[in-house]
Amino acid sequence: MRQLRGETSPLDDRMENRSFLRRAYLFAFASTSISHVATFATIAARNLFPPLFSPLAQETLTLNQVFLPPYFRAPGPMESMAVGIHNFFQYDQYVGSTAALVWAAATRANSRKSAMTFKDWACLVGELVGVGLIAGPAGALVSLMWNRDDCVLSDDDLYGEK
Repeated sequence: MRQLRGETSPLDDRMENRSFLRRAYLFAFASTSISHVATFATIAARNLFPPLFSPLAQETLTLNQVFLPPYFRAPGPMESMAVGIHNFFQYDQYVGSTAALVWAAATRANSRKSAMTFKDWACLVGELVGVGLIAGPAGALVSLMWNRDDCVLSDDDLYGEK
């Protein structure tokens, strides 16, 4: 009700922004997690219930085929244009995800009041690996940015409030 009359404090605004960001990050994290888990569930279903899948699906729905591109300087021509494009997109995902995660980790490190110690970096890498395995690289990125924004928005010293 105070907002309707224009009587909000900076702290109220920050808490409201934090609430909205929490919802947005939760949606993004859920979306990336669901797609990552669905991919692994499909591969697991292919291994557990092979009769449900066509021979082509049984051949192509493997961890290696889905996640591991061949060596980029492999000799000989590519099998087909579709395979070449698939391999390109795999490399694109790894390069793009790595760049985004390095950027997010650096942003997270710069948002701290004190320099990160070796233990802090080890915990950050452990968090990235753990969340990345469960929710995928996009989930790890969302998690990092969510934690960073949460720390920044809850820092009273940054906003001159006590």
